[in-house]
Amino acid sequence: AAEALHKGQTVWWCAAPVGAEYYGIPWHPEKGGAVNAFGLTADSLKTLPPPALVLLSKPDISDKNRVVRKFLESGNFSVGATPRAFTVYEVK
Repeated sequence: AAEALHKGQTVWWCAAPVGAEYYGIPWHPEKGGAVNAFGLTADSLKTLPPPALVLLSKPDISDKNRVVRKFLESGNFSVGATPRAFTVYEVK
């Protein structure tokens, strides 16, 4: 995520915010940080910039409405990596 942000790519963090802090992932997309995608609704999804990378952890908690997972299933994404407790989705 940090590498993608450094390249200027949009990253959605769909996990507990404390995890981003732990891994040193900055917030505030207007300042080059990740987009907080935790608990999105269908309406809020429409307001976000399209991601190049999505980090998803514990979807039963972070995406209980299945908004992010539906977005990923309908889009052009593939699983890029599966580090401990995360699934990383990348644009194909």
